[in-house]
Amino acid sequence: MSPPGARSKNTPVTFFNLAALALILVMGGLGVAYWLVASIKPQSELSASTYSAPFTQKNLKGTKLQIPTAWLNRATQSGRENIEFVDLKLLVRFEPDVDLNEINLHITPSSANQPSSVLLDSVYALRFTQKQLTGYSGLIGKPLRAEQGFQNETVWYDPVGANPFAAKCLDLGASGTAANCLRTVQISPHISVTYQFNITLLAHWQKFDDVMGKYYSDLGI
Repeated sequence: MSPPGARSKNTPVTFFNLAALALILVMGGLGVAYWLVASIKPQSELSASTYSAPFTQKNLKGTKLQIPTAWLNRATQSGRENIEFVDLKLLVRFEPDVDLNEINLHITPSSANQPSSVLLDSVYALRFTQKQLTGYSGLIGKPLRAEQGFQNETVWYDPVGANPFAAKCLDLGASGTAANCLRTVQISPHISVTYQFNITLLAHWQKFDDVMGKYYSDLGI
């Protein structure tokens, strides 16, 4: 027992511990507060894909491409410069006041794929059912017969164009955000591209090629 009036040697340590504990609690509270504020703030708005550095050099069957690295969907052909194809992913806006849309591109030599406008008459029309769909201004939707792997697929096409827009879309039911349409276009004498996109983009079919053409001009195609 300490003599009356004597000061305990442990007292300063106790005060220090209490002060440190209080500081930890305060900092912890601030951390939680900052986390809560950050969690309710909207995420920074995404921007459309732009032609900007850094670049990756690719040679697609004699066509030299300088591709923004951010566009590459994956490391094509293990990073080799000479390639058989290249896969890109772009964020595209077709109207100033609409949301960005993700489009996957599979770029190949033109000999590797037939354009969808050619397949429309040579393949798809031979498999049309009697049913006809509407919903996208200027386009007709014709479901395909459930044979030879065409189950639940519909071809949407422009019935009056000389080089008609045509896209084959798979009905995915409730998966409304999936990229469920395919369309192949020859964009130069030597290069073709197959687009994979969500069916909602059919609403912009008349602007599709003009908007995408700007990206190919940047690539040098």
